[in-house]
Amino acid sequence: MTRSRGTVLPLPPRAHKLPFNKGIEALAVVPKDLPRAGTLIAISERGLDHNGNLIAFLLLTPLPGQFSVRRTGDFDVSDAVLLASGDLLVLERKFSLFSGLYVRIRRIPLETIVPGALVDGPTIFKADLSQEIDNMEGIDAHLTEEGDTVLTMVSDDNFSAFQRTLLLQFTFQP
Repeated sequence: MTRSRGTVLPLPPRAHKLPFNKGIEALAVVPKDLPRAGTLIAISERGLDHNGNLIAFLLLTPLPGQFSVRRTGDFDVSDAVLLASGDLLVLERKFSLFSGLYVRIRRIPLETIVPGALVDGPTIFKADLSQEIDNMEGIDAHLTEEGDTVLTMVSDDNFSAFQRTLLLQFTFQP
């Protein structure tokens, strides 16, 4: 049970102009033991800048601002999580009736995420419907007592007979 109250977070004007149902989709807070602790990273699902890259924001920080995440392969963002190392993992998905469903995870160094930047990172995971995936919508990470990083992804069936609710968990070797 949570006893704290939520507060309205003021957003930059550009956030209010994101496309309907394609706005802020991923939120990640920089942990207290990393540089820029407390900063909220907010990434749009498919709000695009003038170059076709995904619009994102740095909030709750002395250096707020907008940045972009390079959009490739028509993937949309569904979630993000910061690793203890400071790298941001961005969970992305794409769907087409012709090519099917794909998910991927990209790794973006936190130090590259600054106002005005165009950030990118390598794909560290990619899967399609031939593997046990679905419409993956959430990602989290935690450290085990042994020091292993465990990634957890979740999908939602969206009350559809064509989708499943899955919880996938695997050890990640940074």
